[in-house]
Amino acid sequence: MLVTILLIRDFTVISRAIAFEIAAGDWISKVRGSEVSDKSIGLALSTASTSELKELYLGLSGFTGRIPIELGNLSKLVNLNLNYNELFGELPAELGNLRSLRLLGVTGNELSGAIPASLGQLSSLIYLYLNENAFSGAIPPELGDLQLLQTLGLHFNQLTGSIPYELTNLSSLVQLYLYNNRLSGPIPQQIGELRRLDRIYLGTNELAGEIPESIVNLNQIFAFDVGGNNLSGVIGEEVGSFLASLGILNLVDNRFECPYPGALEDYFFQIDEACVSVPSDVVINRFEYSDGAITLTVSASNGGSSITVYSATCTDGTNNFAGSSTTNEIEVTGLTNDVAFTCTVTATNSLGTSEASASTPPITPSDSSGTGLSIWMIWQASEASKQSLAPN
Repeated sequence: MLVTILLIRDFTVISRAIAFEIAAGDWISKVRGSEVSDKSIGLALSTASTSELKELYLGLSGFTGRIPIELGNLSKLVNLNLNYNELFGELPAELGNLRSLRLLGVTGNELSGAIPASLGQLSSLIYLYLNENAFSGAIPPELGDLQLLQTLGLHFNQLTGSIPYELTNLSSLVQLYLYNNRLSGPIPQQIGELRRLDRIYLGTNELAGEIPESIVNLNQIFAFDVGGNNLSGVIGEEVGSFLASLGILNLVDNRFECPYPGALEDYFFQIDEACVSVPSDVVINRFEYSDGAITLTVSASNGGSSITVYSATCTDGTNNFAGSSTTNEIEVTGLTNDVAFTCTVTATNSLGTSEASASTPPITPSDSSGTGLSIWMIWQASEASKQSLAPN
């Protein structure tokens, strides 16, 4: 049998074709890029003479140009390796016609545009490598139809949107690589249903929410990487113990809240990430009043993350007045003189806002300034007065 490769530029056949003889009885017909000399062009194969072609290895062959849609006509193709060339443009939707395909690799090219939803039709696919390109847009939920898929490599692209919950239908999936994209939203709660998973790499995205508790069902898992996201919440003791048992774990640069589970305390200490919570223990230590204004001086526990703003609210029981400051001294203005106000303060850091402080005693602004004792001093003075009046 004679297999002919046609080398083309922009789908215009150039002057020569290169032919390779393959034994007529060889059912695994192969073409390798190392056997092709002209690398400056796109590649197409004459479907009239390649009906039996099953393996096409053109990785690291220096090819440039677009992937021709005619590849979608190679109905018996099992392996298609176009890794590490200089191919650009979109991935042809016609590749979804290759129902016998087990491996599709286009790693390390300059491909862009959306990932074709038609790839979800590759019912025989086991390995899908689209990593290290410039694919954008959402991950097609149709990829969840690939019931035989064991490895999904979409890392180092520009993918956005959430991780489709349909991916949790991939019952054969062993390795999931989605890191270094721009994915957002939560990790699907159903991820624990992928019982064959041994590697999950989701780092350097914009994922939010908590680590799903269902992850403890992944009894084959070895590596779990979610570093460099916006994950938050309190990691429970059961999940913490599970994560601590893994061979590879990356939780750095997230926003997990206190308290850390006991099994991960050493881990977080080693990566120098203190337990972070919203500010607490906000106390108004001092107040001053002046013409139409009240100034409050406060203290607070920052929760392990710098306080970015203090917010004060003063009320006369009917009207509320607000003020804010990046320091612990907050002025509330626009108040009516000779009217009593009580005030509270909250503190905010990168994780959120504290509960409000205790209210001040009534403060009455006037055109003559005054200073109030701190609340704890007032309380102490009151207690001392009670004790001095108590019978012996």
